[in-house]
Amino acid sequence: MKKWTGLLMAALLSFSVTAAESEEAEKSSDALYMEINKLEQRDNLCVAYIRFSNKSDLAFSEFKSELFAFDQEEVIAAHFLADFQQVMANKTVIKLVPMKDVTCDKISSVLLNQMLSCKSGDEEVANCMQRINTGSKSSVKLFK
Repeated sequence: MKKWTGLLMAALLSFSVTAAESEEAEKSSDALYMEINKLEQRDNLCVAYIRFSNKSDLAFSEFKSELFAFDQEEVIAAHFLADFQQVMANKTVIKLVPMKDVTCDKISSVLLNQMLSCKSGDEEVANCMQRINTGSKSSVKLFK
């Protein structure tokens, strides 16, 4: 019984630290915050609901990212692109990103591998990847 109680407490502590880190990253006044909000199984697709919150005064004319999903053994399970298209300043958007031939409950983490396009108007945004904070509302970790 003590073993299970200890494991449960460790799991709860880990979840609360992750949730607190996500909330802190999102609250940053000039943050570009990207999170996995939830995963949903649809037939042979795992659909990732990805929330992008632009809390800066910079409007993005293009915001495209490359992501990789990893299974429980940290083996790549999927490669996908998220195109948030135009994101206004001080705006939050949700993008549904399908991962073909993937079962959601097999995914343990998602890597924000690179930014394919990060523009404001016609200009590339410098240090775009460094501006992004990542988080998750699900058990699947989003990291860079």
